[in-house]
Amino acid sequence: VSDVASEARDAGTRLWRSLADTRGRATRVAFALRAPHADDAGVDAELRDAVAEAVRPAARGWLGLKLRSDLPLPQRGAALIVFNRSAWPLPLEAIVLSAAISERARRRDVYVLWDPTIAKAPFLGRYARRLGILPAAPGRARELLEQSALVIGFPEGMAAREKNYADRYRLVDFADDFVVREAATLGVPVVPAAIVGHEESFPVLGRVAGVPLTPMFPLTGALGLLPLPLGWKVR
Repeated sequence: VSDVASEARDAGTRLWRSLADTRGRATRVAFALRAPHADDAGVDAELRDAVAEAVRPAARGWLGLKLRSDLPLPQRGAALIVFNRSAWPLPLEAIVLSAAISERARRRDVYVLWDPTIAKAPFLGRYARRLGILPAAPGRARELLEQSALVIGFPEGMAAREKNYADRYRLVDFADDFVVREAATLGVPVVPAAIVGHEESFPVLGRVAGVPLTPMFPLTGALGLLPLPLGWKVR
């Protein structure tokens, strides 16, 4: 508890300093929400860019997100980046990684493949798609890679949602291994990557009726959906 309190205090200071243009970012997100510009896949590039611009300082300030400077991210052409994932069902790490990688690679055509259940979630599913978070399904990675997009995938898929805190950072059998096969079939570069820190931010201690339990959720309500500020690192 003492460590978390200290981390939270430091993270709050970083966040306060980094959110210099909070009103401007919030205004841009609100405007993009009111005026959708979705493409054929349902992705709204204007909203995705606005959210990413708002997420980046929050990720650096609250989560202490750090990406190595030598990450091999192509600035053009198709590529698949595959990450480990946590048991937390909401695509927060997908949003954070998409925002960070699009900035580092200096490109807008970044898409994330996540659980197919996200598309069926009321309200959340529609906005996830607008942010470029698409349901992982056979053929989807091929379709995006053929368009020379940069795709972020999580081969563990929904199987990762069964992990508990004791199993953190231990890969389970890949439920969505088709994303790697499709990239290999096309001869597209596959960049293996790892994110560390997100599983401590959402330490899943157990489940009740399929709902994950953490030290914060559901005891603190909606606040429990926010990640603990324990430092995320990408390799």
